[in-house]
Amino acid sequence: MLSKLSDGDEAYELSVANKLFIRDGLDLLESFLQLINTTYEGQLQQVNFAESEETAKKINDWVMEKTKSKIRNLVNSKMLTEATKMIIVSAIYFKGSWKKPFPERRTEKKPFYLSENEQTEVNV
Repeated sequence: MLSKLSDGDEAYELSVANKLFIRDGLDLLESFLQLINTTYEGQLQQVNFAESEETAKKINDWVMEKTKSKIRNLVNSKMLTEATKMIIVSAIYFKGSWKKPFPERRTEKKPFYLSENEQTEVNV
């Protein structure tokens, strides 16, 4: 779903996307497939979770596309195993102007924690 919201001369872009990545060969009930079609607009892809590198790339490529490359590495191959049956991914992209712009002079670099052991500096 992609929609544009407008407020006078300013435009805002909002994109919401959902997809289910399901283990290849998993038998699914017809009622479940119908639910996916109505709720997730048929966004279902069967993947081989045992091929964790390839599957992580497929998931991350989809997320990058839906978030205009703002989110690049949502999952890593270590998260995926042969025992994984399904991953539900939701991506939201929003771009718009602040109603009351934040003064740039008050922006500073602060740590943002990507994981327990990894951080990066971001403007806040």
